[in-house]
Amino acid sequence: MLRDSSLAYGVAAELRTAIMDGAFNLGEPLSEDVISDIFGVSRTPVREALRELQAEGLVDIVPKSGTYIFRPSADEILELGDCRIRFEAWAVELAIAGNKEGAANDLATLLAAMSDALDADDRREYNRLDARFHLTFFDHCGNRYLQRAYRMNVARISALRAHLASRTAGATATSMEEHALIVERFRRGDAAGVAAVLERHILRTRDSYASALRQREVVESGSKRDRLVQKLGR
Repeated sequence: MLRDSSLAYGVAAELRTAIMDGAFNLGEPLSEDVISDIFGVSRTPVREALRELQAEGLVDIVPKSGTYIFRPSADEILELGDCRIRFEAWAVELAIAGNKEGAANDLATLLAAMSDALDADDRREYNRLDARFHLTFFDHCGNRYLQRAYRMNVARISALRAHLASRTAGATATSMEEHALIVERFRRGDAAGVAAVLERHILRTRDSYASALRQREVVESGSKRDRLVQKLGR
């Protein structure tokens, strides 16, 4: 049993990272048999791993159908963004009060690494660093319940960022400017100022993700219709 649990932990960790990096499409089916074969394990630890990912909201297990990568609605994306605003603003306030210098130094280090990743055109690394940047508030907030609540959604946020974030130069430049402003205001101990930038930043990305998802749904719906028309010869 211990061995199966250890195997399940490893399978879950690798699948989680792949989902966060956008390796799977939203709503893509996952085969237990294929995963078992790839990892060289039985289906028992695979099922345990998938149940763990289901608890984190990363996969949907549908009885008599299968397991699928999560696919949120536009409304769910909007709700997640609203929660992020509240959680992150609170974490910023606590981090500034508890360990401002340590958190500010970590944020500055991550900001520099994000810039390097963009220069190298490494979007996957940039997305990972972006996630770490926002997690820094929670690393230093000193409230384990707030940390736990946010971390339950980190992987979903990262996956949405990988799939739906705008890749335009203008959007990326705006995002980096906002991150830099967050570091500047955080270092000054301006919790309200950081919260204002965070709200603008999260609302902009939230609306962008929801719009991108709606556009994708329209395209996919049209594609399904076109394929059916072709099959029916009409």
